[in-house]
Amino acid sequence: MAAQRVYALTAIIGSLLFLYSAFAITSVTPIYMEKTEQGRIEILKAHPTAWMVHTTLFALGTTLTAIGMGLLALQWWTRHASWYLMGGALLLLAGMILMDWHLGYRFFDPMSFATGTIPVWLFAGYSLLTMVGLVLFGYAFFDIGLPSWLGWMHIIGMGVLLILALVFRDMPPFVYYLFTLVAGIVIFRT
Repeated sequence: MAAQRVYALTAIIGSLLFLYSAFAITSVTPIYMEKTEQGRIEILKAHPTAWMVHTTLFALGTTLTAIGMGLLALQWWTRHASWYLMGGALLLLAGMILMDWHLGYRFFDPMSFATGTIPVWLFAGYSLLTMVGLVLFGYAFFDIGLPSWLGWMHIIGMGVLLILALVFRDMPPFVYYLFTLVAGIVIFRT
């Protein structure tokens, strides 16, 4: 049980770091609402350090969350042998790689973000892999004996987010970390 709490705490900390970066570094968060390339460039030029911190916290959050969920899957695997666990963990880890690659562009070449020249498949792939990975975790939560609402929340929630992403052609990634935060807290408390 002690290891499970450490792994859940890792996912919680990762989720909180991502959410903190999304909402607390207010000097650069307006960049996501900025419609013009020149406006985005001005924000980046005015706040280069804040952008680097913002991007680093996103990367740390993504990485810690995927590692925490992956370690939980490994621990539960020995007791439940659920393919949903391994599939979900592998998809979250693959999504993490794509997101960290995307964030590497943001960190080392901020103007690529401002000008929209980061390969779109990195973010799209991350989003799709993360959504499917969280659906698989939702199914695994039933097998593990966690509250059924947690499993349904992940399954239905990711279905709704996928539909919204297809309709709006975008999905702010912070929403995934709300789900992993709730899962981490529930797992930590069990």
